[in-house]
Amino acid sequence: MSRRLIWGVAGVMVCVGLVVSWFLNTFERVSVPRRDAPQAEARENPYLALERFLARMGRPVTRTTDADILHRLPTPGTLILDRGRAYHLTDTRQEALMEWVNSGGYLMLVPEGPGTPDLVVDEFGLVWTDALLEDEAPGNPQRNRPPKPAQRPVVVPGTARPLAVAFQDGLTTVGEDPEWAAIDPNYGAHVLHFVHGQGAVTVIAHLDALVSNNGIADYDHAELVSSLLERYQPNGAVVLLTRLGIPTLGEWLVAHAPLALASGILLLALWLWNVVPRFGIVVPEPPPDRRDLHEHLLAVGRFVRKRGGGDVWLTIVRSAVKGALVRRHPSYGVGDDDLATRAAHTGIPLADLTQAFTGDGTRTDRLVVTMRALQRVERSL
Repeated sequence: MSRRLIWGVAGVMVCVGLVVSWFLNTFERVSVPRRDAPQAEARENPYLALERFLARMGRPVTRTTDADILHRLPTPGTLILDRGRAYHLTDTRQEALMEWVNSGGYLMLVPEGPGTPDLVVDEFGLVWTDALLEDEAPGNPQRNRPPKPAQRPVVVPGTARPLAVAFQDGLTTVGEDPEWAAIDPNYGAHVLHFVHGQGAVTVIAHLDALVSNNGIADYDHAELVSSLLERYQPNGAVVLLTRLGIPTLGEWLVAHAPLALASGILLLALWLWNVVPRFGIVVPEPPPDRRDLHEHLLAVGRFVRKRGGGDVWLTIVRSAVKGALVRRHPSYGVGDDDLATRAAHTGIPLADLTQAFTGDGTRTDRLVVTMRALQRVERSL
């Protein structure tokens, strides 16, 4: 190997080393968050992220849709009560809930939407601010108010800094004052905290949206939940009472009974194969049979006869036969009194001539006999 080639390879290696060293000193590897489409578990449980967040905090959540759990809530413990409870929250269950709070339980409450009855929120005299303004000034509750903010700070007692929380709507208290609240001066409070006996109740407007899978990572929503738990119930179990979305029958079958669904489809296909007489192209219908002329004439004759037109047809046929008879024997007149003479000269039987030119057509049988006589006379000419 020549000395020039050795120096060339060494130079290339030095250049490559310098470039690699510059790249490593200039750039650094960082993680980039990426939001993927929700999987089946997240689609069925909108609070899956909240459950996993609390589990990392050492506070696992028991999620249930059974309203009877209000009679056996753990003490000490925390209950996160979702909206959509008006049908299930009977008077007995509400009394059990408030007794549990009074004995030391901590309740985080999602108020029902405007226009939906909410007995728990009524216990503390809370109303939606927009609904209250609508009652006081019908038609324009938004007048003389600045635009609604996207987020508002919440100061939880004992925390080092205010927590930013998304703001949608606020509530106004018309009963007892809360221990503390996060209030927007124009749109009301979105977080209100009450002391109830030995326990506490925190009402958070639209908490279900704040801690859902899509919202818990926004602003300081996750820290708000953890701060409230550490402040007011650092021990005990956490129960999430929520009404999950009800899947359609098709979605439920695909998720929980795919074999039964496939068996049903197979049985349906076999039944169709059994009851359907054929598979393939549609056989065209044959063209209708063409009727003969005599069939049309017979149909016309039956119609005229049923309508009482037999005498008309008899007159027309008799006139045509008389004309043919005169043309065949022009030297003889046609009259009722010379039928015998006509029979003698033409060779036509007298009975046929008599029936043809004097027969009755008032009844069907007589009309047929007369027509046959006229036909025989015509054929004998």
